[in-house]
Amino acid sequence: MLFVQKPIVVQPSQQPEDTLLFREFDVSGLTFLGTNAWNGPDLISIAGKSAEGAIFVDAFFKKASSPLVARFVEEFQKAYQREPETLEALSYDGAKLLLEIIRSKGISSPIQMKDELGRFKISKEFLA
Repeated sequence: MLFVQKPIVVQPSQQPEDTLLFREFDVSGLTFLGTNAWNGPDLISIAGKSAEGAIFVDAFFKKASSPLVARFVEEFQKAYQREPETLEALSYDGAKLLLEIIRSKGISSPIQMKDELGRFKISKEFLA
């Protein structure tokens, strides 16, 4: 559970540039809550020191201690010469999920696939 001692401002922006407002107002003493759109190397350079301590959620953390995540990041970097982002992790998980169902259930129709997707239980074998 997260406890924040300062007043909170929720900025549900999908554009990291929207955090420029942090520079425009006196925001000292505030904690900002945002979206995964803030998760990037440019947040501090765009928003300034006011963004320090900002809180946002994301579906994928490439520096996670999980061996599965570490292996995925390493293999992705070898193939594409850059680090993966959330979209790549979610795409990988989605493809892995579909392949696992197809291989284990012998899917023969879209309706059967839909039914199997509904029964599938997410395990720790997924990145995001």
